[in-house]
Amino acid sequence: FGPNLTRSATGVEGFWAKLSCHRAMAAAAAESCDAAKLQQVNGSGELQEKRPVSVLTLVYVRRLATQEILLGMKKRGFGEGKLNGFGGKVEEGETPPQGAARELREESGLEVSPSQLRFCGQLTYAYDSRPKLMQVHVFDVCEGWQGEPVESEEMRPVWVKEGALPLSDMW
Repeated sequence: FGPNLTRSATGVEGFWAKLSCHRAMAAAAAESCDAAKLQQVNGSGELQEKRPVSVLTLVYVRRLATQEILLGMKKRGFGEGKLNGFGGKVEEGETPPQGAARELREESGLEVSPSQLRFCGQLTYAYDSRPKLMQVHVFDVCEGWQGEPVESEEMRPVWVKEGALPLSDMW
């Protein structure tokens, strides 16, 4: 997950605890966020320069009856070799739920309408190695998707038991 969290928690409790922690951090940042720029606060509490923001999405597909979550092994680009949910950049004219549904279809072959996605939180990542902040809108979907997961050029889908999440292989 994010650079500000440790990986000491394990299993499904650790996974959702990390997401909850991200939600709390993101909620504070979202209150002062506009669509184009976000001010950062450094470790001493001083404001830093504004940086442009990339708006991204992340979707976790879950089977509640079998307590499984669909993850994708990233095959190229940022996060290559790691497991994650499905998502990417929101395109011009799209809302985050529309972008999330499109990215899920492109990366896994699953079809879902934007209204079926449940908003879980918004995360903001700042990396020294990247010029833009990464504002990630996180969703999950637990029922109603159509199709079966298929491998794409970017991701190889795999169902994982929520109680046995491979946290060390995730990002």
